[in-house]
Amino acid sequence: MHRFFKIIILLLIIFVLCSCGKKNKQDFHTIGIFQFAPDPAVYNCRKGFIKALEDEGFKDGVNIKIEYKNAQADFMTIQTIVDGFISKKVDMIVPITTPCVQAAAAKVKDINVVFTGIYDPYIAGAAKSPEDHAPNITGVGSFPPVEEAIEFALKILPDIKKLGTIWNTSELCSEAALIVARKVCEERRIELIEITVTNANEVLQSAQALADKKIDVFFIVGDNTVLTSFDSIVKVSEEQQIPIIMNDPEFVERGALAALGFDFYESGYAGGKIAARVLRGESPADIPIQSVVVPRLIINLENARLMEIEISEEIVETATEIIGREEQE
Repeated sequence: MHRFFKIIILLLIIFVLCSCGKKNKQDFHTIGIFQFAPDPAVYNCRKGFIKALEDEGFKDGVNIKIEYKNAQADFMTIQTIVDGFISKKVDMIVPITTPCVQAAAAKVKDINVVFTGIYDPYIAGAAKSPEDHAPNITGVGSFPPVEEAIEFALKILPDIKKLGTIWNTSELCSEAALIVARKVCEERRIELIEITVTNANEVLQSAQALADKKIDVFFIVGDNTVLTSFDSIVKVSEEQQIPIIMNDPEFVERGALAALGFDFYESGYAGGKIAARVLRGESPADIPIQSVVVPRLIINLENARLMEIEISEEIVETATEIIGREEQE
């Protein structure tokens, strides 16, 4: 009899341990995060996303496993990444940047998708409206202040006659931004000169071509392909004394005069909050797509001196961040 009770107790212990093991496995989620190219703005977005998950109790290596992928600015690689996540049957896919969202929206049907770091989820095919989207997809859209950026450029350089921009026609985020830019330029009687590229290797030649057309300012609207070769634009900018004004604050330190955009970290954080809700069991179908635009204005006074451009203190004081202030003082 004594031996019988020992066997019963042993079986109960094994049962409890197995039950705990099953529970832990059930509570452990795998998340596939991927982006189009190396980009400091995207890294900030991803950082905000992960911080929000941690604040909500989801930590990598504890109750979630995060797998990162970078397409290295190759559109075909994006498709391979998505197919890989699908075959691995991850619990959630998180596309950051428009090309990645496009691929996920087109291919992923049975896995929850929470996107962030995208200008316009509607033009990308991820949704028709905040409430009208595929039942497995939701996320955060952050459209940049394109009109405000052009108006800001005119405050600094009121005699602008020609804006030059470079973009990849495969990138719908750029198209969405340029629809706004064209309208604003037409209203302000500014000539917007556009040159399109198919890959980052064409950016330097395109920047030189814009300089030959005597543009007053390079206006960069956040095109992922172009930003991959941003240093090429900076090279021409410095050689020809043509300032860069853009919608991507993270790139100002690398040679732009100023940027008026949105805070990618905050957009990522908002996306992480939504992802936490989905991980807890809420259906993406019941979560409207959010619009999150936290303005961020950076002025580079070092670049202003290089370009011999004077920026009034009144304008400088409107910036959320200033580069080169100490040297000026």
